Amino acid sequence: IGILDDGSEALQVFHNSRFNRYTTEKKAAKNRLVEPTKILHFFALPLEVDEDFVLKVLEDKGCPTPTSISMHKSEVCSAGLLEFDSTEEAIDTAALANHMQGSHKGIRYLMKIAFTGKKS
Repeated sequence: IGILDDGSEALQVFHNSRFNRYTTEKKAAKNRLVEPTKILHFFALPLEVDEDFVLKVLEDKGCPTPTSISMHKSEVCSAGLLEFDSTEEAIDTAALANHMQGSHKGIRYLMKIAFTGKKS
């Protein structure tokens, strides 16, 4: 279909990818569908990051500022919850910052974001 200004292909096909979660009924059944809420769960950040780091990363991406942030650390990564004034702000943040790549003190990360809430 074409090449983008940055030199990458304009279209990539992933239907045969091993990461496609809908290739079989068994895989599709494992997906958890949740309604958007004003609270987001973030994870897969380096252990050394803190709330200020997360706020700066979101600000740099042009995301709305969360009204509260709580973090916890597992054995392998930092994670937490972001609460916003509205569901719309949370949706904007998920769209702008999910799967954002970066590094912190030489440690590369891929920040992942998901909605919290009841299964639909």
